[in-house]
Amino acid sequence: MNKTDSILDAADVQETECSFTQRFFTILIDIVIELSLVFALYFLAPREFIRHLIIHESPLRFLITLGIIFMYRFVCIFLMEKTIGMRICKVKYLNHSLQPLTTKEKFIAVFRSRTDNIRFYKIN
Repeated sequence: MNKTDSILDAADVQETECSFTQRFFTILIDIVIELSLVFALYFLAPREFIRHLIIHESPLRFLITLGIIFMYRFVCIFLMEKTIGMRICKVKYLNHSLQPLTTKEKFIAVFRSRTDNIRFYKIN
Protein backbone atom coordinates (compact mmCIF):
# COMPACT_ATOMS: atom_id res chain seq x y z
CA MET A 1 0.00 0.00 0.00
CA ASN A 2 1.43 3.35 -1.05
CA LYS A 3 1.15 6.65 0.77
CA THR A 4 -1.46 7.81 -1.71
CA ASP A 5 -3.58 4.68 -1.28
CA SER A 6 -6.51 4.82 1.06
CA ILE A 7 -8.35 2.21 3.05
CA LEU A 8 -11.51 3.36 1.30
CA ASP A 9 -9.98 2.53 -2.08
CA ALA A 10 -9.60 -1.10 -1.03
CA ALA A 11 -13.23 -1.34 0.01
CA ASP A 12 -15.45 -2.13 -2.93
CA VAL A 13 -18.42 -0.09 -1.73
CA GLN A 14 -21.11 0.48 -4.30
CA GLU A 15 -23.71 1.90 -1.96
CA THR A 16 -24.34 5.64 -2.04
CA GLU A 17 -26.52 7.56 0.34
CA CYS A 18 -29.62 8.92 -1.32
CA SER A 19 -30.20 12.60 -1.95
CA PHE A 20 -32.33 14.94 0.10
CA THR A 21 -35.08 14.97 -2.54
CA GLN A 22 -35.32 11.17 -2.53
CA ARG A 23 -35.58 11.14 1.28
CA PHE A 24 -38.16 13.94 1.15
CA PHE A 25 -40.39 12.20 -1.40
CA THR A 26 -40.00 8.85 0.37
CA ILE A 27 -41.21 10.32 3.65
CA LEU A 28 -43.93 12.37 1.91
CA ILE A 29 -45.35 9.29 0.14
CA ASP A 30 -45.33 7.35 3.41
CA ILE A 31 -47.13 10.18 5.24
CA VAL A 32 -49.82 10.31 2.52
CA ILE A 33 -50.31 6.54 2.79
CA GLU A 34 -50.48 6.69 6.60
CA LEU A 35 -53.06 9.51 6.52
CA SER A 36 -55.06 7.59 3.91
CA LEU A 37 -55.15 4.59 6.26
CA VAL A 38 -56.36 6.77 9.14
CA PHE A 39 -59.12 8.33 7.02
CA ALA A 40 -60.10 4.93 5.63
CA LEU A 41 -60.48 3.62 9.18
CA TYR A 42 -62.59 6.66 10.04
CA PHE A 43 -65.00 5.94 7.20
CA LEU A 44 -65.00 2.15 7.64
CA ALA A 45 -65.34 2.00 11.43
CA PRO A 46 -68.79 1.73 13.02
CA ARG A 47 -70.42 5.13 13.54
CA GLU A 48 -71.05 4.51 17.24
CA PHE A 49 -67.32 3.98 17.81
CA ILE A 50 -66.41 7.19 15.97
CA ARG A 51 -69.15 9.16 17.74
CA HIS A 52 -67.89 7.89 21.11
CA LEU A 53 -64.35 9.05 20.32
CA ILE A 54 -65.45 12.50 19.14
CA ILE A 55 -67.89 13.20 21.99
CA HIS A 56 -65.64 12.24 24.87
CA GLU A 57 -62.52 14.02 23.57
CA SER A 58 -60.52 11.04 24.68
CA PRO A 59 -56.80 10.62 24.06
CA LEU A 60 -57.78 7.32 22.52
CA ARG A 61 -58.12 9.09 19.13
CA PHE A 62 -54.47 10.04 19.27
CA LEU A 63 -53.41 6.55 20.33
CA ILE A 64 -55.43 4.91 17.56
CA THR A 65 -53.87 7.22 14.96
CA LEU A 66 -50.35 6.49 16.22
CA GLY A 67 -51.14 2.79 16.34
CA ILE A 68 -52.21 2.79 12.68
CA ILE A 69 -49.08 4.66 11.64
CA PHE A 70 -46.74 2.38 13.58
CA MET A 71 -48.53 -0.78 12.43
CA TYR A 72 -48.14 0.30 8.79
CA ARG A 73 -44.43 0.89 9.27
CA PHE A 74 -43.98 -2.28 11.34
CA VAL A 75 -45.65 -4.52 8.76
CA CYS A 76 -43.84 -2.93 5.83
CA ILE A 77 -40.36 -2.92 7.39
CA PHE A 78 -40.52 -6.36 8.98
CA LEU A 79 -42.28 -8.19 6.13
CA MET A 80 -41.16 -6.34 3.00
CA GLU A 81 -37.88 -4.80 4.29
CA LYS A 82 -39.04 -1.33 3.13
CA THR A 83 -42.09 0.90 3.07
CA ILE A 84 -44.15 1.64 -0.02
CA GLY A 85 -42.56 5.09 -0.30
CA MET A 86 -39.12 3.48 -0.25
CA ARG A 87 -40.15 1.10 -3.05
CA ILE A 88 -41.47 3.94 -5.22
CA CYS A 89 -38.38 6.13 -4.69
CA LYS A 90 -35.98 3.16 -5.04
CA VAL A 91 -34.41 3.57 -1.61
CA LYS A 92 -33.38 0.99 1.00
CA TYR A 93 -32.31 0.95 4.62
CA LEU A 94 -28.74 0.03 5.53
CA ASN A 95 -26.91 0.32 8.83
CA HIS A 96 -23.59 2.09 9.44
CA SER A 97 -21.71 -1.00 8.18
CA LEU A 98 -23.68 -0.90 4.91
CA GLN A 99 -25.39 -4.17 5.84
CA PRO A 100 -29.12 -4.94 5.92
CA LEU A 101 -30.81 -4.03 9.18
CA THR A 102 -30.87 -6.41 12.11
CA THR A 103 -34.13 -7.05 13.96
CA LYS A 104 -33.25 -4.48 16.61
CA GLU A 105 -32.47 -1.86 13.96
CA LYS A 106 -35.70 -2.65 12.13
CA PHE A 107 -37.62 -2.07 15.34
CA ILE A 108 -35.86 1.30 15.75
CA ALA A 109 -36.65 2.16 12.11
CA VAL A 110 -40.35 1.66 12.79
CA PHE A 111 -40.32 4.60 15.20
CA ARG A 112 -37.62 6.75 13.64
CA SER A 113 -36.88 6.70 9.94
CA ARG A 114 -33.29 7.97 9.99
CA THR A 115 -30.68 7.78 12.75
CA ASP A 116 -26.89 7.79 12.91
CA ASN A 117 -26.87 4.03 12.41
CA ILE A 118 -29.77 3.70 9.96
CA ARG A 119 -29.78 5.63 6.71
CA PHE A 120 -31.41 5.64 3.30
CA TYR A 121 -29.30 4.35 0.40
CA LYS A 122 -30.01 4.23 -3.34
CA ILE A 123 -30.90 0.93 -4.92
CA ASN A 124 -28.43 0.23 -7.71
